[in-house]
Order: sequence, then C-alpha cells, then structure tokens
Amino acid sequence: VPSDADASDVVHTRTPSAVVWDLDQSGEGALEQVEDWREQGLGFPVLFLWDSQGLDEEDSDAAKALGVQLLENWSEDIVLGHIRKHLLVKAAVTGRLVLSTCTIDLDRRRIQKNGESQSLTTTETELLAYMAARPGESISRDELLRDVWGYQAQVVTRAVDYTIRRL
Repeated sequence: VPSDADASDVVHTRTPSAVVWDLDQSGEGALEQVEDWREQGLGFPVLFLWDSQGLDEEDSDAAKALGVQLLENWSEDIVLGHIRKHLLVKAAVTGRLVLSTCTIDLDRRRIQKNGESQSLTTTETELLAYMAARPGESISRDELLRDVWGYQAQVVTRAVDYTIRRL
C-alpha cells in the first residue's frame, strides 16, 4: 500500500485477497483504516511490515485483535511466505461452513453455536478454511505450519495444537 488514501481506494473498487502495508513508507492511519474495514465486515488478511518504527504495545495489541499479521524486520522470503499462505487459504474455501453443531462464517471470521456468536482469529479462520478444502485428507503438521502459518523452514512450535484446542 503506497499511501493511506490508496488503501481505501483499492478496497472500495474491489475487495483484495490481502493487503500488505509497509508502515515505514506510510503508517499514519493504517490501524484506523483496518478498523473501518473490519466494521464493514471485510475480513481479508492484512500484513503490517516495518524495519525501523513499528507500533507501540497498545497499537500492536489492537492490530492483533483485528487479525493483522505483524512482521518486524522482515525479508522478502518471509513476506512472500505469508502472501502465499493467505492466497492458498483464500483459494481453499470462502463463505459459510454449516456443521451439525455450529455455523462458521469464514468471510466475517465468526462462529455461531446455540444462538451465540463469537469472533475467530485470522489464524483460526485460515486453519478451518484450509482443512475444509481437504475433507477426508490427512494433513501433516509441517504442511499446516507452511501453508497456514507461513513458516518456510521446519520449526518447533505448539501453535497448531494451541489453535486446534481453542477451536
């Protein structure tokens, strides 16, 4: 995103698959713009990048609550990995998943069960979409870490377990 105005224009002319925003180039109003998009029910992935000046702790927490991926001191490979992840997940499944016990709205990142609605994190939504696109398939932890979390190399993490347990 070259500027705040450009970001708003892009989204109003077409809904993007993802938005990558370099805060070192144009960070003013970025968080407020994402808040507006989320209030409009737009759930596409947003990545904030920066090298020198990032977000303070309060803004960082607010960005995470909006589902923004934060990439500090990023490299081209890391950004491409995240973009690849988001495009794979977006291509997987969109819309609603209706299960016997609940309804999941992947576009709005919401789950409804017994008349109560709860928001899902971006990662939870991406994990559900990824798995729903592969019914009956066994999916390895490494595949999930690569395609949903965007990790390029083998890592030791319990992120998959934590996210599945929360769901």
